[in-house]
Amino acid sequence: MEKYSLQFRHAKVESILEREKRGHVQTKFVQLSLLPGASLPKHHAHAPVAVILLSGRIRLEAGDKSMELKELEMVLMEPEEIHALDALEKSIVLLVVSQADSAPPVE
Repeated sequence: MEKYSLQFRHAKVESILEREKRGHVQTKFVQLSLLPGASLPKHHAHAPVAVILLSGRIRLEAGDKSMELKELEMVLMEPEEIHALDALEKSIVLLVVSQADSAPPVE
């Protein structure tokens, strides 16, 4: 799990945003609006997930790592990586789930 700022053009950020243009990729966007204290318990996804914090502040845990994200920061989660999320203040999180057409559908 690594954190990236969206306030500049980073190669990892560009690759996430360009996936759809390369074709044969199914992308799902999910917006979460969280109040302080809200959480998502440990879970995983079958595809890579970009966790983009649009506003607020959250704590994200994956494996033995824990980090705070603030506005306009992003974390890339690997497929099957177990993670949990806690809202430290009112937050809006955008999840971008992308996978190749040959993979099971994004649910």
